[in-house]
Amino acid sequence: MKSRKHLELARRLTLRRGVPNAPSAKEVPTEVRSNSFVAIDEPPGMDTSYAVGNVIIEWTFRVPPAEFRAFTSFLADNEAMIATSCGKLMEGVHYRGTFLVTDNGRFEFRTYWAYETNVAEKQWDKALANPSSNFAKAVAQLRTYWLKDPNASHRHMALAALLDDKTLGAFFKFTLNTAETLAGGPARAGARTRSGAARKSGRK
Repeated sequence: MKSRKHLELARRLTLRRGVPNAPSAKEVPTEVRSNSFVAIDEPPGMDTSYAVGNVIIEWTFRVPPAEFRAFTSFLADNEAMIATSCGKLMEGVHYRGTFLVTDNGRFEFRTYWAYETNVAEKQWDKALANPSSNFAKAVAQLRTYWLKDPNASHRHMALAALLDDKTLGAFFKFTLNTAETLAGGPARAGARTRSGAARKSGRK
């Protein structure tokens, strides 16, 4: 009896309220942001020739044991050409090699690209414009190994000595300011600014 009463009550409520609208989805515009991005948009005013690069891109990926020999042979045949072509086709872009990292018996590789500035990365469009060139084919093959690893990573690094209010992103600076305030005041920020000013004056 109770079940019949419940069904009759549900029917009456449905008739009173009407049939609900069909579910719908609305496209929402999104914006990808990086709260801690570091941008070195122009050549630094200090000598950084001691470093492997001002901006480093690291590809980390694993290669199955069955492909280990094929991959290392590919590197032996093409790495020098990739490095030389980077120097010829682009300015401030360098291939620094692919390295084996022994991690619990797994074959993990790391490829390093060095840039003088973030802007230098934009030259790839022109350098890879001819997909049939030996350079484009070799870079595509190298990237293919990276793509085949579902756990591969792509990391961005910047020379720490170049990090200041000009190169740090807005949220990054906000985070540092908040941390310095919690620590007792923005003394570090002032010291960093004075250090930078002294460095510039020393070059004149």
